[in-house]
Amino acid sequence: MKIILLRDVKGTGKKYEVKEASDGYAMNFLIPNQLAERATPQRIKEIEQQKKDESAEEQIQADLLEKELKELKSLELEIPVKANEKGYLFKGLTEKDILKELEKQTNITLPEGSIDLNRPIKEAGKHVISVSIGNQSAKFKLVVTAVE
Repeated sequence: MKIILLRDVKGTGKKYEVKEASDGYAMNFLIPNQLAERATPQRIKEIEQQKKDESAEEQIQADLLEKELKELKSLELEIPVKANEKGYLFKGLTEKDILKELEKQTNITLPEGSIDLNRPIKEAGKHVISVSIGNQSAKFKLVVTAVE
């Protein structure tokens, strides 16, 4: 039976591939679990168009990401945080805090896990923050100012 995979299936194929599968495997596992559907000529045309649309969307997202990473390289983000007189923060700045402030101040939205931060920032001052998404990376300056 000819099928179109709706998701990646280990040992069978990748999403949107047209494959030949045994009737039992297709009817008893793939189709009921919504991992595949029967391949009809019309459905194959629709899937090809979907692939093109998704490819175009991925390209747009990649271009937008590249633009945002270029903007980051010249950015100096300032975050005021409560700290003691020695400059130690009462609450460490985490990746989520930095992402939220970045979006608020610059409208640059990055996915969680994109900032390479080993541990929370706990001191006021200038810090260099690394961002990596896929195979692209950038660095920006983070200025943490102490507020009492």
